[in-house]
Amino acid sequence: MLVAGVAAAVPTHAATQTPRRSAELSSIRRVIVDCTNRERARHGLPALRQSRPLRRAAQFHARNMLRYRFFAHKDNFGRSPAQRVLMFEKHNRFHYIGENIAADFLTGQAACHSWMVSATHRHNILDPDYRWIGVGYANGGGYNRYFVQDFGG
Repeated sequence: MLVAGVAAAVPTHAATQTPRRSAELSSIRRVIVDCTNRERARHGLPALRQSRPLRRAAQFHARNMLRYRFFAHKDNFGRSPAQRVLMFEKHNRFHYIGENIAADFLTGQAACHSWMVSATHRHNILDPDYRWIGVGYANGGGYNRYFVQDFGG
């Protein structure tokens, strides 16, 4: 199982999602957002709100890691998390961008737990400067499941 965190192309062609895949994606996103916000509440921090640009950037990265078989914050075209967010956020309202990635966990809850036991990932989740979150998920390929959290503040 792999985790990576950042403290600080050719777009994929989204295949038509079957209802099962769409429901699975929604469920995993909900689990990760809920887990993240529970941890923040335990530390007296406000809940993160979901952001469409962050969600789109996270989903884009999860699918690219699957499609191009890599596991890193910089994608195979050299783009950072902040650069990917700018692909989907024209107004650049975020002053801070962070990202957690994980692979090969069976569930979103397991990925979230792994982030909480890692100092770097935990820092992203508990950073009071972050106000927004987007979650991406893709399954298949080398590491089987790819999870991405993008944070904005």
